[in-house]
Formats: sequence, structure tokens, C-alpha cells
Amino acid sequence: MKLIIGLVIALTWAFSPLHAKPRPAPPDASNMVQWKDVTQSMAELVEQGYVLVSTAASGDQDEITTYFLSKGPELMKCRDGVGLINNRGFVANCAKLVRPYRVD
Repeated sequence: MKLIIGLVIALTWAFSPLHAKPRPAPPDASNMVQWKDVTQSMAELVEQGYVLVSTAASGDQDEITTYFLSKGPELMKCRDGVGLINNRGFVANCAKLVRPYRVD
């Protein structure tokens, strides 16, 4: 019985927020982004071996579609859309998922 109580206490402490390592403070808040813009277009990313894995559409005055592409552990998102007021298409950008607290 003492063994079980000791095990429960040890597991509780191990998963306690008091035991968790604090996340280091970021040196510059302007670098805290999870998506870093890339210069390639979605077509170029597909040519480089990225595969479309998901899409999401949203919009109010503009109809915007977000495309998620992956290649191994890398994830990219590209956005494009149509302005509903003038019915003209646009390409916003593509971006790569990065660690948000990493400073390049």
C-alpha cells in the first residue's frame, strides 16, 4: 500500500506545474511568430515535393482559402482568395511553420 501511495505522489509531482521547467523568456517579442514567410509560391512548393494535406475557407468581404502542405515534418501554409467586391483573385503568401521562441 505504501508503494502505491509513493508512486501516486511521485507521479503527481512529476506532472505538477510546479515541477515543469519554465519556458525561457523570448529575447524579442517581434520574433515570436509561428509562421515565417517564404518566397516560394504554392506551385513551387508542390514542385519541391510538398503535398496538399488540408484546406480551410473563410471570408466576409473577401473569400480566402488557406492551403496546408507538408513534406516530412515540415508544414507550409499558403493563402489565396477572391475579393467579393471586385471579383479579382489575389495570392497572399506562403509561410513555413517554425518554433515560435527561436531567434534566427
